[in-house]
Amino acid sequence: MPSAAQLKAISESRLLEAKALNAEGLYDGAHYIVGYAVETALKAHICKILQTDYPSGSIKASFMTHDLSDLVKLSGLKSRFDVLMDTVPEFKANWSLIKWTEQYRYEPIGTISQQAMVEVFEALEEPVNGILTWIKTSW
Repeated sequence: MPSAAQLKAISESRLLEAKALNAEGLYDGAHYIVGYAVETALKAHICKILQTDYPSGSIKASFMTHDLSDLVKLSGLKSRFDVLMDTVPEFKANWSLIKWTEQYRYEPIGTISQQAMVEVFEALEEPVNGILTWIKTSW
């Protein structure tokens, strides 16, 4: 299983890949890939908390999820997440734009607009309350 460093690198790469797809007008693909940037960032934090590579062996099944809400819980960030959701409207608004599931790969082409992707990238990278910004401060 990947290490925290590998997961961080994967997260950064997925974000760059999403931006490349977005630049080519492939908004659905960009949206799909950007979800993996968030997922792998959270999984990197899980490695930090567990002080190990991403879980394998008998506990692997407990950690093999794509659900971002579950990953927030598994990462140990839930209490900080809840405080931000309750007290920082900008953070809450940003999180609301990151509605993602790996099932988006089956969405019809044209589901995601260029404007939606502009908003998603802003929600991820906003310097103070961006979702990836927040996760990275926990690495």
